[in-house]
Formats: sequence, C-alpha cells, structure tokens
Amino acid sequence: MTGTARTTIVAALLAATVLAGCGGPGPDEVTAEYLRCLAVHDVEGLRKVVAESVLPPALAQAEARRAHVFEQSLRRGIPAEETREFYARTMVDLSHLPMRVERPGDIAVVYPQGYADVVYPDNETLRQDFDGKRAFRLVRENGRWKVWP
Repeated sequence: MTGTARTTIVAALLAATVLAGCGGPGPDEVTAEYLRCLAVHDVEGLRKVVAESVLPPALAQAEARRAHVFEQSLRRGIPAEETREFYARTMVDLSHLPMRVERPGDIAVVYPQGYADVVYPDNETLRQDFDGKRAFRLVRENGRWKVWP
C-alpha cells in the first residue's frame, strides 16, 4: 500500500470517527451536500439530506430538473447513459463558499456567501454566486440535520 493510499484511509477513518462522535454532519456540511446534489442532478443523494416531511415535493422537483436535462441531451443525440456518466464525473468545488450558521435549537439557518464552481468533465465551469442573503433552512430529524427547502 502506498503512502498516499494509507494517508487517504487514515483521513477517511478520522473523518468517520469525528462525524460519528458528533451525531453526523453539521448544518453547513449538509447544506454543502444539498448544493452538490442539486448541481449534479443526484436525486438519490438528495434523499439523504432533505427532511422527510418535504421529501416528496423536493424529489419531484429534482426529478423534473434531471428529466429536463436528459431530454435536452437526447434531443442533441447524446444517449442517457453518456449523460449520466457526464454528471457522475462532474466536480463541485465549494472551497470558496463559507457558510454562516444560525442555530437556535433544532432549527438552523445557513447563509452561504461566496461562490461555488461546478466543473464539468469537458472542463467547462459554471460559477454560482451566493450573496450571503439566501437562506437554507434545516431541521433536526432523528438526530441528524436535514434541509427543509
């Protein structure tokens, strides 16, 4: 096993230990995952970060957006599997998106301020700016933070 592989495994284990010790990701981390899922049309990932009480309409919206993207690709002659692989390889860089968190009890409000870059496999980059005014609401559900869109 190379040093890099060993370092990666140790880092993953440390992260898992830290997350297990604090009851899961915090509101800012859940918001970041929510934004990543939206950017790459990861409907399955949204199931893990959206509150159960609003999950059906949130998933319906995400499915409609994903269907629209796939339909546009098919019209251009791009097979669905190729589109699926394209988004699976898409990277979302949130390193320039600090998040201010207000947490009164079992409700949190997250305000991202900065920008996120969606980097597609063909190296095209889409920058999404956040002015710090758009709020993402989260609730505690079974001890875990969930987005309540």
